[in-house]
Amino acid sequence: HSSIFHQAYHADRSACGPCCRYLAMVALCQHDANACCLWFLIGQFLLAVLVLSGEASEDCIGTPDQPLPSDLFEGITNHCQGVQKKDDTCVEHCVNNLAATKWSYTCTTVKKTILRRRHCTCFVGPVANCGDTPQPVPPAPPAPPVPPVPCLLPNASEDYDESDCDAASHAEPPRTTCNVACSSGRYGNDSTFTCPEDNREPHRSWNGALSPCKRCDSTVRPSQNRHDVVDNCSDVQVGGTCSVTCKGQSAPHLPEQTWTCQKTGVSGCSCFTLPSGGPLQCTTNQTTTMTTTTTTTTLTRKRGKCIAPQGIPAGQEWRYNVSDC
Repeated sequence: HSSIFHQAYHADRSACGPCCRYLAMVALCQHDANACCLWFLIGQFLLAVLVLSGEASEDCIGTPDQPLPSDLFEGITNHCQGVQKKDDTCVEHCVNNLAATKWSYTCTTVKKTILRRRHCTCFVGPVANCGDTPQPVPPAPPAPPVPPVPCLLPNASEDYDESDCDAASHAEPPRTTCNVACSSGRYGNDSTFTCPEDNREPHRSWNGALSPCKRCDSTVRPSQNRHDVVDNCSDVQVGGTCSVTCKGQSAPHLPEQTWTCQKTGVSGCSCFTLPSGGPLQCTTNQTTTMTTTTTTTTLTRKRGKCIAPQGIPAGQEWRYNVSDC
């Protein structure tokens, strides 16, 4: 009878009203304020025990004051804030990367506020990590395949003919081998060059080594350059030899030269070389008659002929006709 509630009961029964209304025990409060408040305290104690025991039995990631995953893990979304029912799930992920790993959480405890609003006070789920560890990024779609490209022409001088490699580069698909030959007026072995079948490097050159090319002494038969000689070089093959002699002379004073065919073309040998010596020297007899008043003297002398003009660039002999000289 010394409690505040008892004194309030004798002073004004309405003083116990809020307490008992909270427990729905208005009738009990009207008869005994002490019993009313005792039951109130017992109920609060049991409720606290149930809540604490329930929370202790759950493996919550947070506390009732900070139950949300976003309260605990920095950098994740806050999708779990609206969960109001037990066993409901929510999914969180890193804010700065939607394609990263996602974490699922389940609500195991729901509590009503004084305003009778429900909110979850315990979530169960994994530990989220959105710290300095880079999040996985989906791979970019593969780039479309690059078609093969031809190799660049060999860096050769004018002594070489690269037409076959040029044709190989423009073939569809590009060829992988080509030959570099000696140009007109030169002779030597062809050089084989290669290019990878799947070449995708636009600055790659044909791979190979150039063979040496030597200069021809004549690209036509010797008799086609001089009218004072004859030859038997019309049917000579590569590696074969033929003879060149002065026209109108007979043995035993018959000068002769041997020429070698080094390369053939559509009309026979297109490259002749002279092993040694200069141009063939052909001479003729010229008789001059001198008459005086007393005697007649016949002088016979041999005069050498001028040779055909020299200095024509090798390989360009076909451009000039020196037969009149």
